[in-house]
Amino acid sequence: MAGAGKRKRSLCVLVLVGVTIRAIAQAPPDIDSCKAVWTNTTFSLDERAKALSYVLYADTSSDALEKAWLLLGKGKADPDDPVWKRAYAADAMVRARRTGQHDDHEGAAKWFAIAAERYKAIGNKRFETEAQRWCGYALNNLGRFREAAPRLMAAERGYKELKDSTGITDVCCSLGYAFITQGSYDLAKAQFLRGLSYSHGRDDQWEFTMLYKIAECEFDGGRYDSARVYLDRARYFMQHHEVEDYDNTVMSLEADFALREKRCDEALTVYRTILDTMRKKDFMADRIASEMLFVADAQACARQYEQTYRTAHDALLIAQRIGMLELQERALRIMANAKEALGEPEEALRLQKRMVAVRDSLAHNESLSVLSSSLLGMEVEQQLRADSLSAALAISEARATADRSRAQRIILISLTALILVIAALLVNRYRLKRRLQLEQLRTRLARDLHDDIGGTLSSISILSNVVKKRAEASGDTDGAASLEKISERSQRLMRDMSDIVWSVDPGRDSMADLVGRMREFGAAVLEPKGIAFHFNAPENVLARELPVEVKKNLYLIFKEAVNNAAKHAGARSVFVDVSMNARSFHVQVEDDGAGMRADAPVTGHGGNGLRNMRARAQEIGALFSTGTSERGGVRVAVELVMS
Repeated sequence: MAGAGKRKRSLCVLVLVGVTIRAIAQAPPDIDSCKAVWTNTTFSLDERAKALSYVLYADTSSDALEKAWLLLGKGKADPDDPVWKRAYAADAMVRARRTGQHDDHEGAAKWFAIAAERYKAIGNKRFETEAQRWCGYALNNLGRFREAAPRLMAAERGYKELKDSTGITDVCCSLGYAFITQGSYDLAKAQFLRGLSYSHGRDDQWEFTMLYKIAECEFDGGRYDSARVYLDRARYFMQHHEVEDYDNTVMSLEADFALREKRCDEALTVYRTILDTMRKKDFMADRIASEMLFVADAQACARQYEQTYRTAHDALLIAQRIGMLELQERALRIMANAKEALGEPEEALRLQKRMVAVRDSLAHNESLSVLSSSLLGMEVEQQLRADSLSAALAISEARATADRSRAQRIILISLTALILVIAALLVNRYRLKRRLQLEQLRTRLARDLHDDIGGTLSSISILSNVVKKRAEASGDTDGAASLEKISERSQRLMRDMSDIVWSVDPGRDSMADLVGRMREFGAAVLEPKGIAFHFNAPENVLARELPVEVKKNLYLIFKEAVNNAAKHAGARSVFVDVSMNARSFHVQVEDDGAGMRADAPVTGHGGNGLRNMRARAQEIGALFSTGTSERGGVRVAVELVMS
């Protein structure tokens, strides 16, 4: 498959000035009819120059030019007058452009060289530089790279004097294309990178062009991953900037990748679409011939060898007409391969001999890599080195800027992260401090409740017992009964106070403390009533702390369930099962009593006890359920899912 870089890329549009278009629209004037104007000295030189220019634009034959300047001499005008010199230089420029439009690159190169000399003579740096660039471009198309390079170098020097970054980029593109044609992909890439450095931030269209040119260069050099990266950059740039892919290069490269990956039909469809677009837009013949050869490559990939031969043959005819030896060689090679695939070895051999002959005729055209050495002279070599150094400095500066921006972003991100870490540490420290203060408060509250209120209740209980005994001894039965009630209530208050002290004590927040407290309470309530108490819990309880609200509510739910079994169930036995793991804590209390009445609210929304238990479970996010146990009594279960 021919390289993508061999696809010709026009570097600008050939446009004729308005006076040219108007002149063509009319019949070309006869040279002799202008004698009256040229010989009439009452007309100014500027008026006679306009008349001369009009004739020259309308009739570009060399015979007309000779007649015009002969008549100019008869008019006794000064040939060195700046007005006539401008007309003379403009004539060469127009001739060159018209010749190039007719795919006569040889004639275009000659006339652009003449125009450059004429503009140099009148000191017009802008048009001299333009003519040098176009001359180099025409010589590039002819494959005469040794002659093209000095022209392009001169154009670049002119653009640098004019401080025209777009013009410099254009020259870099022409040099890069020439290097690609000679297979010097590293040198070509260096030129395109130079163009990228000059166009970056100045000209979006040229920056986009340089990106896809580098992608082409990398693809032709076999660096497909790098080519894909630059192609993606070009596509992204095209999506986010107002640029146009005039040559359908992005689409072409996608087709090149498809052809390389043997997606032949996909590549053929894209190439045909591009070729149709070129024909509709009236592209130059060399561009159309080159794209036809890509279509032929895709047809060969799809094993359509008859169509391959016909397409390549049509491209060969165009290449022969415009004198493009490189395209002729490509076309003959594709045709020979097609004939060989069709089983016609003799015809294939004949085409290969023709291809070798064309290649031999190209051999005298030195490669651009040679042009960069002594064959181009010391001036060109020094210019290339200076350009490479400028490009390297520009790239280094761009990289340094990117590195500085990257370093600034890293520093900003690091500072932000550091601030967030410090803020998190401060918040965590504040939370720990608050937690420590709460634990100290809970410890102090538990100690005060135990020492002060607990001691007072204990004294009341003892004193009431002493007074009760005296009342019994004196026969005061009513007083003794009242004192008995005081003693019982004070003891109950002491138990409740003990529960409160236990719940607020931060040293009793573990699961082990909760399970132990449940065991003690169940035994203290049930065994004095003659109810068997079966408590089943793991031997190794998880050493995990519980929030004070969770611990308190779990204990009070358990306490309510045990009290209900002791007071209302008429049970002989109460069974408690405690199970836990890293994710949940489960407690179940069941008895073998009479069970729940038929009219009792099983859902727990009826009695105060069940409502309180359910409310406490909801408060801590636990699952609560009641029902009839397998033993015939009541079952109360609560399960806490721990995060």
